[in-house]
Amino acid sequence: MSAVKVLLPKKVAIALESVIGERGKSWAQNLPAVSNAAKSNRDLKVLVDYIKVNESGYETLQAATYVGYKVDASPEEKLCLYYHEANSSERKGIKATLDILNIAVKGID
Repeated sequence: MSAVKVLLPKKVAIALESVIGERGKSWAQNLPAVSNAAKSNRDLKVLVDYIKVNESGYETLQAATYVGYKVDASPEEKLCLYYHEANSSERKGIKATLDILNIAVKGID
């Protein structure tokens, strides 16, 4: 049975790569020390914040560290993909909604 890669937000994935590069794969063995070091390290702060707001955040980051991960697309990226697969009336609706909300999304005319 092969292990399944976890899905991480882009910001968390970038921070994890940096931390693994600096500290190795055993970066989270002493979580209190990591939490303390997060006060002065931006990447560790991103990881600690992720752990705090996600019930299984620590386990997810451990799986990402040892098994691997995939980067989750941002909401804007997901909308852009959906937009380009949509029919013309759906595209008009998406465009009208973005215009009403005064939101610009890269890749959507």
